[in-house]
Amino acid sequence: MQKPRSAWLKSALREYLKDSPYVENFRSGDRAEGGDGVTVASLR
Repeated sequence: MQKPRSAWLKSALREYLKDSPYVENFRSGDRAEGGDGVTVASLR
């Protein structure tokens, strides 16, 4: 069974952010920000 596109995109984005020299850190959004459907990144 394939992952839904949204799950694939979230996974690919977080993998990219993990290795990006421009990103200090990242996390899933909290409930008020949209929960796990949101990725919040802090730039350097």
